[in-house]
Amino acid sequence: MSKEANNSFSGCLNGDFKEAGAVPTVSAGSISDPASQRRKAVILALGKALPDQLLLQESLVENYFRETNCDDPVMREKLERLCSN
Repeated sequence: MSKEANNSFSGCLNGDFKEAGAVPTVSAGSISDPASQRRKAVILALGKALPDQLLLQESLVENYFRETNCDDPVMREKLERLCSN
């Protein structure tokens, strides 16, 4: 990796997006609240954390909470709503 590319990458890691040339843009109708953007990333991470095997959508939430030993009722309700048909 070139020194210039490495500097851009480390700028992103430090949260300095302007120096790295990765200034996020917000278009009409998109979510501009940084907290909302973080919540979306959490859901993406959940999708990437699941194994590469077939999981029925009906049992996705129950399997997730069983595997993670999580008992957060608010999170369970949100995931059930997101995963419902």
